[in-house]
Amino acid sequence: MIEYSAIAESSAVILTIYFLFFPILTSLYTKDTILIFLHLARLQLLINFLLFGITIILAVIESFYSLIFLIISLIFLPFSINYILKSFEYDLNLGKSLKEK
Repeated sequence: MIEYSAIAESSAVILTIYFLFFPILTSLYTKDTILIFLHLARLQLLINFLLFGITIILAVIESFYSLIFLIISLIFLPFSINYILKSFEYDLNLGKSLKEK
């Protein structure tokens, strides 16, 4: 038997941690950083929000599809975090190289 409340709670915790991760990460960078890929990072955030949101809604109504959406969300999450970190690293290196010139 699937515990739908556990799926909803775990999705909510992961979603909360993920959305706290992005503002904390951006606050660590200086104001001189050029954020080139910010619109793509926002798209990644939106996709994760939708996937985990749908997972929570489906778990609350106790649908089996919540398990499928949880798996999809957990597969997409590391790719999203990796992309955001790489884009910030690229932007930080670009900002440093422009400062040196």
